[in-house]
Amino acid sequence: MRRLIRHVLAATLFAAGIVPLSAPGAAAEPVNPAPPVQPGLREWSGGQGEFSLTSGSRIVLHPAGAATLNTTARTFAADLAT
Repeated sequence: MRRLIRHVLAATLFAAGIVPLSAPGAAAEPVNPAPPVQPGLREWSGGQGEFSLTSGSRIVLHPAGAATLNTTARTFAADLAT
């Protein structure tokens, strides 16, 4: 019976606008929401700041995959330069 009374009271207070929709301690909207990319991100920790590529930016390949990815990296760099 107590449980029923709590549910009815909570629903009544919510309907009257007295109880907020989010629970106390619920996370606020992130400062920097996850970008809409494909494939989707598994994890995102948005924060504040900026990221920009400059003429001094580099594409670095791991030595184990450098031979395979060298052509792709050069094409990517050329695309970014235009």
